[in-house]
Amino acid sequence: MIKYQLLFALIVSLCLSGTVVAISNHDELIWDIWNNEEGEPFDNNQISCSSIEDLNTRELCYRNSGEVQSKEEGSFSLEKRKIKTSNVVHDIYNEAPISIQLEPGSRINYRYLINMSDPAAQQFYEVMVFITGNLCNFPQGLSDPNSYLSLYTAFNDTGIFTNSSDSPFYSQTYNQKDFQYGYLQSLSDTNVKTNDSFYLNIVLEADEIEDVNGTFTIQLGLSQDDLIYQWDNRTWINLVDTDDTTALFMTGNLTTTYNNATDILDSSSNYYTVHIFLDEDDNYFSNLNRSWCSIVNGNELVKQTNISYSFTQRGGGLKEQMYVKGLQPSTDYIAYVTQDFSSTQHGGVVFNRLQFSTQEPDTCKLVFNLTFCDNVAYSVPRSNNVQLDSNFQKLADLYDSNVKDMFGNFSKALQQIPCQAEDDQRYSPIVTCDDCATSYKNWLCAVSIPRCTTNNETEYKYRELNESRNDYINSKVDPPSPYYEILPCLSMCHAIVRDCPTDFGFACPRDNTSIGKSYWFMSDDSAYDTCNYVGALSTSGALPTIGMSRIGLFISFMVVSLVMF
Repeated sequence: MIKYQLLFALIVSLCLSGTVVAISNHDELIWDIWNNEEGEPFDNNQISCSSIEDLNTRELCYRNSGEVQSKEEGSFSLEKRKIKTSNVVHDIYNEAPISIQLEPGSRINYRYLINMSDPAAQQFYEVMVFITGNLCNFPQGLSDPNSYLSLYTAFNDTGIFTNSSDSPFYSQTYNQKDFQYGYLQSLSDTNVKTNDSFYLNIVLEADEIEDVNGTFTIQLGLSQDDLIYQWDNRTWINLVDTDDTTALFMTGNLTTTYNNATDILDSSSNYYTVHIFLDEDDNYFSNLNRSWCSIVNGNELVKQTNISYSFTQRGGGLKEQMYVKGLQPSTDYIAYVTQDFSSTQHGGVVFNRLQFSTQEPDTCKLVFNLTFCDNVAYSVPRSNNVQLDSNFQKLADLYDSNVKDMFGNFSKALQQIPCQAEDDQRYSPIVTCDDCATSYKNWLCAVSIPRCTTNNETEYKYRELNESRNDYINSKVDPPSPYYEILPCLSMCHAIVRDCPTDFGFACPRDNTSIGKSYWFMSDDSAYDTCNYVGALSTSGALPTIGMSRIGLFISFMVVSLVMF
């Protein structure tokens, strides 16, 4: 009996000191120790299984002793993951992402040397390591490849390399992180005060999978400064409009260090990159839509040589716009936007995807960057009188020059208003003649350059041949086919009433029947544009419906003649 007690004490001492008992002898050794000479079960009150540090020995302790496992420790699963362990440990360095080929049923070990000269480590003895991973590719036939991958981390604990993850205690002892939609991010932090080398140890595993071919391709990067790869739930770009073969996107407002925003407007560089895929690829990206490498290195439908990047202040604020050519008519697409980190050699941000569709062929043409109507950026009816070449400039000029000529008449009338008078002598103490000119210009562009689409929505007005908004479009533009017009927003009419002198007698239609002939209402709840708004949206909201008043100036007759068609 004494020899068994001595042997038992030796094993316990080895376990509590962190020494790993040979796994191959576990079952026989534990059973010999835990049976007395009469063959009765060993009294496990002499030691608690939960105190055994070696995970595999602890598991066998529970299985052979009959001790009940605590809820905090979880529960066993006798189904093994069949991971091939390895004692080889590779170094991984700060802000130097690596590409990994990982076979199903295998693991790979890494260690990351902590930079103790980091300011946080020096001042607060706090170490933080940002971990990011991307799933680039995976064995075909998996419904969710993310569920087969796990990453474990531990500071200065080499047991993470030698212990088997088959044990349920492995994930409780070491920090576990899984991939979601092809992306992994984690923060490992600890407080430490040492002059010795300090490591973050990492294990990356792939479960055993039967009857599949191929490997997991994974991108892994670590940094003590920030996440090398990032996922942003915003789409960050808006679809401005499409025609049958092109699309225009625009980002949200950008911040810039330039003293003058015009310094960057002519820049050929781009802050963001748009990637276009067929909508049928959505099934592939359903598991990888947050993965940097799967999107950047994906099978893009449109080459970057067919995408033009520029900057604009259209609608207020500095934005980047992307003009995509080479699309197919009546086709569904998905677009992803990525942003490279300019301050580092690697890494970037993936933004949420955007779905869009092109229009039917040979009806509308997307125009933007007009000289006079600089806030116009949408599809317009094509023209039988203009031969479209590689761009849309001739068609844009046909519309733009007409609006510029009409605005000249209004500009002369506005010069008769004492715009520079003192505040108490001006027509309004709140708005100025500049506000009036801007509102009128945007309104005039919207009602003179109809927004064209081939989509049939309740709010849109169908235009047969020779039944366009005005005679100029019927005769000079001469659309080749019928189209649907997205009517100007009624709030644009309200804006000129609000911002311009009452001497002009501007007024807007009041009843729905009159409104529906020329305008429509803006809806924030709609999945598509219910009306066409040109210019910067006002945050003050639309004014109440305004009654008709007597027309006192020539320019007022022009308002009515332009909109009541």
